[in-house]
Amino acid sequence: MRLFPLIRLLLAAIIVAAAVAIATRPPQARLAANMPDALRAAVMKGDFAPANKTVAQGLSDICKVSATACFELVKPHVTQRVSDRLVYNHYALNGFGRVLACYGAFGKIRCGTGTP
Repeated sequence: MRLFPLIRLLLAAIIVAAAVAIATRPPQARLAANMPDALRAAVMKGDFAPANKTVAQGLSDICKVSATACFELVKPHVTQRVSDRLVYNHYALNGFGRVLACYGAFGKIRCGTGTP
């Protein structure tokens, strides 16, 4: 068995996957438009909320009514970071001791929370 054809095949597969990722990467505007809904979901689950329980409950109540209002209320209190990479886009909110990050790649947007 020859190793060289397998290496060429693997290299070709990597090149094709990178080209597909570049061609199907969601634009920054779509990623930014998805953030209010992602924030609403994270606040409703309790993953991205202030430590003060009263404030967190108030934020949760606002998020129930409007994702946009929730986002506009939180935006001044968090740090926003946007990265436009070659094969993916990244949008993150850093605040309340947590990070809410959304990644756009292969035509899909995925969001999740974690600790900084």
